[in-house]
Amino acid sequence: MKSEKTIGKLLTTLESKYEVSRDMLFVTSKAGYIPEDAENEIPLRQMIQRLIEKDGVPDDSIQMESFHCMHPTFLKVQLEESLKRLNLECLDVLYL
Repeated sequence: MKSEKTIGKLLTTLESKYEVSRDMLFVTSKAGYIPEDAENEIPLRQMIQRLIEKDGVPDDSIQMESFHCMHPTFLKVQLEESLKRLNLECLDVLYL
């Protein structure tokens, strides 16, 4: 999460200061792993509970051994959050 925020700031700086347009860049991200939110001190178990209760991700779609999920709802949430952190409207590639 922190790296995406840093890259988002970099992308904004490249565009505003150095006239590097979005179409000159190839931006990717990855999805599928349920991360902790270290910045806001939200542990992994609480993140999983939030995905189930708030976002509607079925609990049986979460691999508790590896903390991965490929459910479409979860992937949509991850993509939307990544785009916010990156300050972008779209990605060129999303790795699963």
